[in-house]
Amino acid sequence: MPTKRQILQGSVVVGALSLVGSVTGILVETAIAAELGMSARSDVFYVAYTLPYVALPYTIYNVVPLPGQSPGLLGGAYDRFQVEGDPNNPGFRIATLEGAGDLSARVEGAPLDKDGHQTIAT
Repeated sequence: MPTKRQILQGSVVVGALSLVGSVTGILVETAIAAELGMSARSDVFYVAYTLPYVALPYTIYNVVPLPGQSPGLLGGAYDRFQVEGDPNNPGFRIATLEGAGDLSARVEGAPLDKDGHQTIAT
């Protein structure tokens, strides 16, 4: 069982490394701002940096999907956002952004408003 002294030492180490990481992050952001300034280039950089998990337009297959295109052990929460189809097609739609159909819940005996929707007092 760790002693109070060991817990304090571990806390100090974690706090110091967190401070170093924060200062490093500020320096990186300052360097990027100095290089790109306020321009379209900086906007493109930040969008590309923010959306690293977008794959266009298809997954690469060689009988099975090739490695490096899935989150692996991280799980589905870290899977990339896959856009399939041609965005220039008039009927283009993104299936993953469409709802799962009718998500309205019905509660038996709940009163209806003038439009026929259920009203549930909270």
